[in-house]
Amino acid sequence: MMLRIGRLFALLMISFSVNALDANSIFYPLPSQTQGQFLTAKKLFPNPKGGIWVQDIRNHIHFYDGQHLLTNKNRSLDGNTENMVYADGDFWFTEANKLYRLSSDGQRDVVLNLVNAQSFIKVGYSSGKIWAFSAKFFHSYDLTTGKVRSIPTVEITQAAIGEDVQIESAVFIHQHWVVSTQYAVFLLGDTGIKKLTGNEITGINKIYYDQQQDRILLATQTGVKWLNGTTGALQPQSIGSEDVTSIAISATDYWIGTQNGLLVYNIHQASTTIFQANYQDDYSLANNSIFDLALDQKGGIWIATARGVSYYSQSSAMFKRVRFGTQKNQIPFGRINNMLVNNDGDSWLATTTGLYRIHAAKNGDKAAKVERIMTGNIRSIVRVKSQYWLTRDNELWCFDPITYHNQKINVEEGRFNDTITHLSADSAQTLWFSTASGLYRYFPTNNSIKNFSLTWMQKGTINGDITDLYADKYGRVWIGTDHGLYEYHKGRILFDTFSAEFGGTDSISQVSDKTLWAVNNYGVISIDIAKSRVVPVPLQDSNSSALCVATAANGTWLATTKGISFYNPAGLLVKHFSSPFGMVSNEFLPDGCALSPDGNQLVLSSKLGLVQASTPQLLMAQLPENNVIVGEVLLDRSRVAISPNPDRELHLSYGKSVTFLFGVLPDLDVPHLQYRLVGSHKHDWVSLQGSQVTFNKLSPGSYAIEFKALSQFGSNKKNTQYRFIIDKPWYLTSWFAILTIVLMLLLILAIFVWRARAMMSKNIRLRRLINLKTNQLKHQSQLLISSNAELRRQAETRESLINEVSEEAAACIENIKINMDQYSKSTQLELLQQSLSYLEQISLLHLSSEKKVIPQGKMVSLVIKAITQGWQLDAENAGVKLVVYDETPNCMIRVRYANFDTVLNSLLASALIRAKKGQDVTLSTKLKDNQLQVIVQDQGIGISESEILAYEAQEFGLDITPITHKPLNTTLAVMAELVQQNGGTFSFTTNTITQVTQLIVTWPIDGYRINALAEGVISTKSSEILDTDALVDMEEIDSKHLQINGSEGDDKVLIDLKEQWLTKVYDLVEQNFSDPDFGTSVAAKLLFVSERSLQRKFKNLTERSFMDYLTQYRLEKACEMLMSGYKVADTAFESGFNDPSYFSQRFKTHFGLTPSKFIENTQQD
Repeated sequence: MMLRIGRLFALLMISFSVNALDANSIFYPLPSQTQGQFLTAKKLFPNPKGGIWVQDIRNHIHFYDGQHLLTNKNRSLDGNTENMVYADGDFWFTEANKLYRLSSDGQRDVVLNLVNAQSFIKVGYSSGKIWAFSAKFFHSYDLTTGKVRSIPTVEITQAAIGEDVQIESAVFIHQHWVVSTQYAVFLLGDTGIKKLTGNEITGINKIYYDQQQDRILLATQTGVKWLNGTTGALQPQSIGSEDVTSIAISATDYWIGTQNGLLVYNIHQASTTIFQANYQDDYSLANNSIFDLALDQKGGIWIATARGVSYYSQSSAMFKRVRFGTQKNQIPFGRINNMLVNNDGDSWLATTTGLYRIHAAKNGDKAAKVERIMTGNIRSIVRVKSQYWLTRDNELWCFDPITYHNQKINVEEGRFNDTITHLSADSAQTLWFSTASGLYRYFPTNNSIKNFSLTWMQKGTINGDITDLYADKYGRVWIGTDHGLYEYHKGRILFDTFSAEFGGTDSISQVSDKTLWAVNNYGVISIDIAKSRVVPVPLQDSNSSALCVATAANGTWLATTKGISFYNPAGLLVKHFSSPFGMVSNEFLPDGCALSPDGNQLVLSSKLGLVQASTPQLLMAQLPENNVIVGEVLLDRSRVAISPNPDRELHLSYGKSVTFLFGVLPDLDVPHLQYRLVGSHKHDWVSLQGSQVTFNKLSPGSYAIEFKALSQFGSNKKNTQYRFIIDKPWYLTSWFAILTIVLMLLLILAIFVWRARAMMSKNIRLRRLINLKTNQLKHQSQLLISSNAELRRQAETRESLINEVSEEAAACIENIKINMDQYSKSTQLELLQQSLSYLEQISLLHLSSEKKVIPQGKMVSLVIKAITQGWQLDAENAGVKLVVYDETPNCMIRVRYANFDTVLNSLLASALIRAKKGQDVTLSTKLKDNQLQVIVQDQGIGISESEILAYEAQEFGLDITPITHKPLNTTLAVMAELVQQNGGTFSFTTNTITQVTQLIVTWPIDGYRINALAEGVISTKSSEILDTDALVDMEEIDSKHLQINGSEGDDKVLIDLKEQWLTKVYDLVEQNFSDPDFGTSVAAKLLFVSERSLQRKFKNLTERSFMDYLTQYRLEKACEMLMSGYKVADTAFESGFNDPSYFSQRFKTHFGLTPSKFIENTQQD
């Protein structure tokens, strides 16, 4: 027990104490943090190819490429990703009893699956191996071989009874695993498991391995301890006493993150520096609570704190800083007006708060010391031999830098009262200084002043300001103003006109006896003094602004808003230092730089304080090369991969735009670089300033995009290359091309086959059409022949009828002639009337072709006799017997067109067509109910159903197609129409069982009128009818007929009936016109007639259709409503129109103007 206490006491005695506190180093925050977007990271995973992966406290994964902070929204990382490491370019994490590997393109694979259903507790990485810990086993997975090794936890911790057996960390060294719990460290050796620490070491958070020093570092709750990596022996040294959260091991230092700051242990010097946070400083450590540390292989370190992520470059140690502040060895807050630096590194600052001497750190000191020499607003300070001259307000002072003795120079009273703004010493040891009122030269030897006032300035610039004074080694004094540069030489002040176009001058320095550099408003110019020629000096960043220039024997240093640059005597840019290598953008002040007399020390005034550097060290320094890092690959704005691995090819879809988002590290500025796309038609390098490049719709194939960072003094030879493949879509593959060709050939073949078949089908159709037309022509010829035969038969019939009638009339006349003396007058008159009747029949037969409709009389018996004689031969040829029963001697009927014979011909033809050989066709006529009834009966094939349906459609108005009357047209519809046109009625009966069909036609009997007509013609008008050869108009015959018969009363009765029927129709329209459903069908139902009958009868009586009358009536009523003040829409509905727009259209068509215009005209009238 005493031995253990002694060892612990010795360990505490030789622990390293923190012997330096660094408050001046620059820590660079992420750009997003400067905008107020803080990222609280708990783990950092450096990407070997560049960039840093960040796991925040919510277990979200982010990647930073130098420009973009990209959030990985991969659903594979959803859930508990607490146990996660990054190795070999992939993420490794556990969920339940599975170990997963997740690549940058989102592919997720199961690497290890515990069969005993135990869940993983921790996961880590060391020396190419993944280790994971479950409740009962310690597992390791070799990334190269894929070999898995499992060791029971009981075997590891068997010597630690009662201890917490949870494994906290593990490292793989010397082909063995070293694991730690919270209280002990174990070596899993070949000979067994060995415990390396005793009870004096507790609270172990994590272990690390320093391969270079062969040390196992223990991050404990009381500092850092270490073990010998070979022997496992605990070493007596320790670092710090804080709770250690993370350790990063570099070649020279241990970076130690604790709960109370950042420690840096120098391995060679065995010294420790501590960095503390300053919440008022944007470029200090963000927070003292350090969560994780990660080195970037570029001499820098990423630091995760409770208030964000910071970056520190070890190259920034070349720049020593003295910050503004209130603490010891800090410069009081104010403005640095002017500076001097000695060869030993000590600096003299002229500030608004006084004159300060900055003692460079010497003899192992970590920080410079600040000493105040004078108070007041010190504007300028210059060196003249061993003395310093300085100005305070309007006073000139002489100062001894060794004894600190100072003396105010008394010049002539009233010479000037303005503040001295600039001070310079020339080669003659005289002083030049300026005020707002003029330029002065002071001669220390005789204490005299020469006043140049401001009259030497160009006209129009008399009120210009002097911005800088510079005296070279060759007797010239250069005067910088806000409008150009002036030169004093040999007693004269001349304006250099070539400088006017560059604006005001802020800083001047002579490079050689022939060359002068001047910083002006638009950059830096190199002035050839002898040739009066100006050449612009190129800057590292063309968008930056030059601030100050200082020249040494080996070259010129230039301070800009982007850092400092060094140019060799030939004016070529050799070195450039910017962030994050110790510089801060926009920190330097105008004309705020100075070199020591030997040129080995450089000081610059900054907004943060004073920056000092050794120029030989800067020129010898090798800054890390910038790497171009592709942070994200987008395909049509959809993410494909974050931080793609350059060693793996990306497969991208065809036909979409490919965008690469990239950054440059460790340089944090907007990248200036070149790129080229290898695999495209053009392989030339293209300059690019920005952080993304897009390619639209690349052709399928393999590509490589190459980047190289640029500067104006050269470019990196090592190029960053990312390879990707644009996959061929299925429609561009070779198999699809072959398939397409085959399908096209098949299509062409199918087209040929189809065309051949189409031609064959067309030929067949044409043949059928020709046959059809031929058959139609044959049929038409047959119809023509049949029609000719019918016409001939009709002509023969009429000729026979005329002959018979003529014979009868001749017989009567002959009888009268022979028996004139024997007959009485009444008998003779009766015989003459009979003869006249026969002659009238002949006259009517001749007038039957007229189109006027007039009642005519025709003798039935003569017509039937003549027609049956004409059809007798046809009936005999068909083997059909034609039987006639005529019970109408001397009967006269009323017909139209005198077409009674045509009707009978159609009836007989229809019957003969249906009749079969050996059957009888009977034609019978009789008088029934004062009407003549003609019945044609047969027992043939009957009437077809289609013919009956056509008849019904015609009869009930369903088919309104006009009927074309042709000879021998024997359909029911045509015969019915023909009968109706001739004043009769038509009906039929058919019996499908007995095969008996009857066609029945009835006509009114009109024998009285014919007789009266005969008497009238004989007594009064016989000369007009019988003795005239001229044709008589049908209307005249009609009027004569009425007059001869003396039947005007009867016709008046007929006219009254027509007017009564029309009046009934008109009343019906007046009652129902407002109903939009009222039309021909409704009116026909209300009148108890068919629609066809209503339309035909109304048109015969009024010479227009029923619907035209109804529409006109509605429009007239609409006019009355509009004139009464009705609205257009209301009028439309009230007058029977469903649609106001249709009403307006019909109204305009009928009246020539719209309803609205009609209302306007009515109101105006």
